Amino acid sequence: PIAVADAVKVIDPLIGALGDKDWTVRRRAAEALGPVCKVKEPPTDPLEQQKLAAPVGPLIALLSADEPRDVRAGAAESLGLMGGVRAAGPLGVALANDAQRAGASQELALALERIGEPAVPALQAALQHSDADVRELATATLANIGGPASARPLATRLSREAEDAVRVRRVAANALRNLAESAYSPAGSPALQTELGKVLQTLARALADTDWHVYVAARDALAKVGRSAVPELINAMAAGDPRVSYTAAEGLARIGVAAVPQLLSSITERPDS
Repeated sequence: PIAVADAVKVIDPLIGALGDKDWTVRRRAAEALGPVCKVKEPPTDPLEQQKLAAPVGPLIALLSADEPRDVRAGAAESLGLMGGVRAAGPLGVALANDAQRAGASQELALALERIGEPAVPALQAALQHSDADVRELATATLANIGGPASARPLATRLSREAEDAVRVRRVAANALRNLAESAYSPAGSPALQTELGKVLQTLARALADTDWHVYVAARDALAKVGRSAVPELINAMAAGDPRVSYTAAEGLARIGVAAVPQLLSSITERPDS
């Protein structure tokens, strides 16, 4: 990071270079602006704050599909470093419009990851894209962002993906397992626990998935949630499918003693099950 005084001296020339007719000059300027604007200490002076934010608009303009791939990648990297909700929306749109592996998808995704939870709403278009590869990348980006805001969008992808989009379901299921491990660790987040509580039915339904990666991840997530997941596991165990019942029983066994009271109550209420 550089000092604010040094950064403000070079921002205007670099912004000017973004309009150069030579695309390699535009690329180098785009790549430079992010590191330049990551100053040692955030300024308190409003004019300096305005100056450091000035490149965001011109960099967003470079996300256009008309620009060469490397220019767009450089702009995405700098926008990710600078962060902020203002950049998240255009980055999400660019990701949804970008042809994976042919464009700057990886750089766009990384930029959104760097912005963090404020970028979650911006991923919606890519998460609903008709191309499974784009949905997979968006789901992986959401998984890497993590946090409470990602739980329900991940559950949506887990429940709505078609049978042939198994890779997307795997990414979503693994991400939910990781969220559960984080939420119920000693330093776990109550907000994340609350959001996971809203997707327990989706995780329980995923026990019936045809892919073992998916149903094992769902089992592990439910087991990590613990007592509040017991009713869903009991229902799954009684559903009639031997494999699903066995997987649900494994989840209950992993919960251990905390599952016993509800399990005994269920047996009493349903003696034939």
